[in-house]
Amino acid sequence: MSGESPRRVTVAVATGRPGKRIAGHLGRARHFWLYRIEERPGGMPEVTSKQMAELDEDNTLHAVLHRFPIDFSGHPLEEADIILAGGMGMGAIQKLFLVGKRAYPVAEKDPDEAIRKLIEGTLQSLPPDAHGHGHHHHHHDEE
Repeated sequence: MSGESPRRVTVAVATGRPGKRIAGHLGRARHFWLYRIEERPGGMPEVTSKQMAELDEDNTLHAVLHRFPIDFSGHPLEEADIILAGGMGMGAIQKLFLVGKRAYPVAEKDPDEAIRKLIEGTLQSLPPDAHGHGHHHHHHDEE
């Protein structure tokens, strides 16, 4: 069926400052690798482009997800279908789902490796952060 067009998915991976490691907290991340993945009929999905998106303070996901209504029009992550980070709360996951984005906390630290595992179906997701939306809290009686 040569007439079928490829299926495209854009994955945004939150990273630390240099873009080398996956950020531990989604909401405050200001750098995201955007991977365009195309799946052609009968073939393995493959990365067709990778580019860095930088967010200013007003466009962090923490800021966007606290506005009502949530609006990604014109946002650097507008095209993202899937968002990966080292940690995120259930509230963020649910709000992103409501606007058509799937978000997953992952243990993998290397963005390219996370994408490779996602394509292969071996990427492990973590449970959401248990303490809300990941603000820095000081726990004095941790066990």
